[in-house]
Amino acid sequence: MSDVMPFQVHRLKGQTEEEYRMAIGYLEGETTDQYYERMVGYLSLYSAIMQTDLRAFGIQNPIGIEKAWTWIAKTVNSKTRRITATLLITFLEICGYEMHRTYRLQFSKLVKLICNQLIPTFPRDSPPGPTTRIVVFGEEYARGQLDPPKGKQLPQRDLEYT
Repeated sequence: MSDVMPFQVHRLKGQTEEEYRMAIGYLEGETTDQYYERMVGYLSLYSAIMQTDLRAFGIQNPIGIEKAWTWIAKTVNSKTRRITATLLITFLEICGYEMHRTYRLQFSKLVKLICNQLIPTFPRDSPPGPTTRIVVFGEEYARGQLDPPKGKQLPQRDLEYT
């Protein structure tokens, strides 16, 4: 999975809209909103796995935070699409805390780059909500207000056995 995320399928000359949608992963009859929701679900799971630190258990996460850096670098260096803001904020909200802990100054530079240089390249028809959330993320990050994502700290014991 980490070797194929993200990848962009470019529209081929003569390709119909339906053929292109199938090539980029739309399911038959799926709306754009349904597609976005499904992609956010996949990326949420992938991001949660990447940000999980297993060193306390003596295990190295094979899809660890270094894969998160690769994912965001590929995304930032690719042509922006309508879905880019949606995927970026999903990633930042889940992986941002661990990215900051791991990469500090480099992550700070990356957040500034996203806010100052990438956002202006988002297509005009991009959903405004995710773009606004990225701006807010950047502002809060600049003020040092980055909290661990919900569920980052698991309880020590299962509550039903206490």
